[in-house]
Amino acid sequence: MTAAERYASTPRRPTRCVECGKEWTPRSPGKVRFCSRTCAGLQRRHRNWLPCLTCGTAFPPGRGRSNGRGGRKDPKRFCSDACARRFPNGKCPECGSPVLGVQSRYCSTTCQRADHDRRQTVLRKARERNAVRERVDPMVVFRRDGWVCRLCGRPTLPLYRGTNHPEAPELDHVVPLSRGGPHLSSNLQCAHRACNLRKSNRMVVAIGA
Repeated sequence: MTAAERYASTPRRPTRCVECGKEWTPRSPGKVRFCSRTCAGLQRRHRNWLPCLTCGTAFPPGRGRSNGRGGRKDPKRFCSDACARRFPNGKCPECGSPVLGVQSRYCSTTCQRADHDRRQTVLRKARERNAVRERVDPMVVFRRDGWVCRLCGRPTLPLYRGTNHPEAPELDHVVPLSRGGPHLSSNLQCAHRACNLRKSNRMVVAIGA
């Protein structure tokens, strides 16, 4: 049997196009991935397209919406501004509500302003007492302590953060500022609002210390 006869007698199995998904039978018995040159060209053009993190739609690398930081090297992660605004970006550090969008850590300007004012108040008190201070993210301290009050050992209620609820989590200075303690993360701990008010400016040994 000649090569031409073997080629003609080789069975052609139906296959599915990689690009359009159409089922077709290729003319040649070799490994063929596309049903037409058009699909092959589209595959080459779509090779570097990226999926949108919100809706999953593929889009060209030169288009799309970035994560809001700016710059030429900022990777595009969303196919449109609408998807960028609908992307879930964790929880608000102030109230615990889900945050939509990539340009903010807070669910609203109200929560952002309340968190900023609280930090500035603590820094102002430390500055008035000439204490050693640094900018501290309360969420880092709360996660470090597992949202557990270091004064009584019971868990706090993260959803009530920023309220007057007695079990709301608050930052407490192990060595109070009025006694010369620094405003550093090593001198801060998670505490219930009620426990923090009861402690006042006294020296209390934390549980587990």
